[in-house]
Amino acid sequence: MSFKKNCLEKLTDVLLALNVIEC
Repeated sequence: MSFKKNCLEKLTDVLLALNVIEC
């Protein structure tokens, strides 16, 4: 579960980064 949580956190960071780039 720890690994899954880490992956989700990384995906969230990527999505936030893409959001900033789009803005």
